[in-house]
Amino acid sequence: MEEKEVIEEKLKEAYSILINNLDESFQYISSHPDEKKETIKIWSNFIRQFMRDAIKLSEKNNEKDLIKTVTKAIMFGR
Repeated sequence: MEEKEVIEEKLKEAYSILINNLDESFQYISSHPDEKKETIKIWSNFIRQFMRDAIKLSEKNNEKDLIKTVTKAIMFGR
């Protein structure tokens, strides 16, 4: 398997994990409505940490195009 295909496969795995976790979060909120704010906070912290680390990696590798594209996709769905 080529490196590019490995990257794509790992992203698919990560996506699946995130979608499953999101679904579990919705189910958890449904059965524990009093935990909604805390569950949202967990997700918010996760996304912020991901973006911080992604920006650091981008700067470390002196490659801003990738992180710009990821950020636009997250923010604007593009």
